[in-house]
Amino acid sequence: MYAGRLLILGALFLLALPPSSVAQAGGDIAKRTLDSGIAFYRSGDYKQALQDFNTVINAHPDSEWVDEALMQVARYYYEVERDVDGARERLQQIMQSHAASNSTPEAYYYLGYLLFDARRSVEEMRDGLANLERVVRLFPESEVADDALYTASVVHTALGDYELALEKLQILLLQFPESELRDRVQFAIGDAFMLMDDVRQAMVEFQQVRNAYPESPIAGKALDRLTLLYRLHFSLDAGLKPFSQDADYGYKGSRLDDPTYLLVAGGDLLVADRGLNRIIRAPIDGGSAETVGSSRPDAIDVAPDGRVISLANRQLFEDGQRLDLVSPRPGAEPEPLSNIEAFAIGPQGQYYVWDRRLEQIISYKTDFSMEKAYPSGVYDDIRDMAVDRLGNFLVLDGRGKKVVKYDPDGQRLVSMGPGAGASELRDPQYICVDDANNVYVLDRRLRSVIVYSHLGEYTSSFAFGESPRDPRGLAVDSTGAVYIADRRNHTVIRFK
Repeated sequence: MYAGRLLILGALFLLALPPSSVAQAGGDIAKRTLDSGIAFYRSGDYKQALQDFNTVINAHPDSEWVDEALMQVARYYYEVERDVDGARERLQQIMQSHAASNSTPEAYYYLGYLLFDARRSVEEMRDGLANLERVVRLFPESEVADDALYTASVVHTALGDYELALEKLQILLLQFPESELRDRVQFAIGDAFMLMDDVRQAMVEFQQVRNAYPESPIAGKALDRLTLLYRLHFSLDAGLKPFSQDADYGYKGSRLDDPTYLLVAGGDLLVADRGLNRIIRAPIDGGSAETVGSSRPDAIDVAPDGRVISLANRQLFEDGQRLDLVSPRPGAEPEPLSNIEAFAIGPQGQYYVWDRRLEQIISYKTDFSMEKAYPSGVYDDIRDMAVDRLGNFLVLDGRGKKVVKYDPDGQRLVSMGPGAGASELRDPQYICVDDANNVYVLDRRLRSVIVYSHLGEYTSSFAFGESPRDPRGLAVDSTGAVYIADRRNHTVIRFK
């Protein structure tokens, strides 16, 4: 009874206040509730965060903080639930019902970003690009205008429109001379020239990163890119070998028994060792090693969130637990794939797998639901797969003695290996892709590594001869140095 009287008195008190005071009180509550939701979100308590955001939206619909609450809900749907449509609905609500709010430019920007980032279709990516361009056109003074231009350049790059990407980057430098993105923009300009096959100008732009932004982390990345491009395109002209065995390098991870696969991830080298029944991770240039997986691995890859996935016994595993990728056979009962012989993980976390029994390449989303099955009967001897940083996937066809690149929609882009001379493959076993999208192929019969550009053109090669004696696995780091495991001598050799 006492509590009920307090509630009545509280209500009478609010009625006694001037309307402006009541609105201010409601606004204060809405702001505190929004801040509470943001705090919960940052701590990872998404249930409580969502409850607070929805309270602002539903209980304080006239508050100035509703647009920000909707923005936070949109982020939750995409970043936590990976629900593109749920996020899109909230962002469009901001654009339509809160068009004059401060969140509108950010809503257009975030919608453009997530439609690209999700990469569900080329059509949606172009829809995202249109929203990014709206930010620049309608809100040129907003805080996200330079971000929108930069992200638009990234979308153009992913779509293969390198000249348009370069145009966006150059506009950004002219219109936003104080942008915090300038070092990244300068690096991206070098990237655009490189992808347009103007290697010399690309190197000029990467050097400009080092000159103008020596303290930026991007400067180190630019040096790596310069080293890689010089090795592949100019070292021979200077009388230097592009690759030679690094006598000073010694593999410093745990002793190996039966290495089967290599992978460079960041500054680490991962080795799949079937004999030791584990995956070993160690810093490339030395440091303590750790075990990050088991299950007699035949191949490995790393997801965008850092999870190590292995192929063992023709199935995929994470930390010893099998991943349930279901067979796409129409009219048949769903059953886990059991004949996977090669796989790779895309930049958005999707899985590309080759199933020998089905003779199909199948892509799966991050929740392991099937995305697409590519036509069967095209290949029967896929030995390795890789994905480049633009999302194109590559398959190594052992019997066809070639590597074929496809775009994310499965459209064939280029074939590498068939022909004569230095570019011809005889017994290709492993492939990997460097940061400049060059493709490296280890050929056991030729006892060589052959390098092709992202356009599929022969670029360079080197013969490793009798060292390693029994080559297994192939990896390349950010500078273009190549790593090959020697099964016979239980170690890893570097060529640089």
